[in-house]
Amino acid sequence: GRAFVRAQLQLQRDDKTSSAPVTGRLVEHLGSAEVGTAAFSITGSNGTTITADTGTVKTGFDSIEVQVLTPSTGSISVVGPTSTFTLASKICAGETITSTSNDGTASSGEVAANLTYLGGLGSPTCKSYTFFGADANDPTSTNGKSVNFLSQEATGAHVTATFDWGYFPYCRADATVDANVPPCPTTYFVFSDGTVAPQTYCSSDADLNNPAIPWCTVSRHYDYVQVNGVTMVHITETWDGLGDSGWTFR
Repeated sequence: GRAFVRAQLQLQRDDKTSSAPVTGRLVEHLGSAEVGTAAFSITGSNGTTITADTGTVKTGFDSIEVQVLTPSTGSISVVGPTSTFTLASKICAGETITSTSNDGTASSGEVAANLTYLGGLGSPTCKSYTFFGADANDPTSTNGKSVNFLSQEATGAHVTATFDWGYFPYCRADATVDANVPPCPTTYFVFSDGTVAPQTYCSSDADLNNPAIPWCTVSRHYDYVQVNGVTMVHITETWDGLGDSGWTFR
């Protein structure tokens, strides 16, 4: 039930009809979806062995297809007793994982995040995930800050998370319109299919168990701090969610 994040396969040339290199590729699949490819080439004669490496596949995979591309008469075998498959990490009910960025600046601070897997009705006691990371310099985010989690879907999974977003330029934390001070930035939730939605706040306990509201903000805290003599805003948040097929917060 756990995905792999990397495979290193020993491949042997197994044809005698051509002296040309045998070229091919490894195709990684997660379920029916193709999630990665890695090219390989065997330049030696029949019996030559190489190690073909998928590299790290962030989404994880559960099967590999070995394709021979050229020549048309080329043939290879998977032969090695030392071929290696690396399992994805796993998290079990009640456990917490953490991540802190290392690419922030003195004025932006670092981004820190933790995620707790609470299990849930019908969800597995433990589940695999392939990546959990905080980034203070993400070019896809307006303010350069993001937290990303990649995992396989666990129906009914209940997850909580806290984010320390570091420092932001002076801003208003309330809804008051001020021509001189901009509002503090909104956190956006990016679904696994790429859909982007602004954060919503949990208005009641019912929201915490409503599949129609997969993630909502439990609390958002602002501290006005001095960073190198400049007033900045330090923002931290707590979230609650159902479902964890992979997401990004920006």
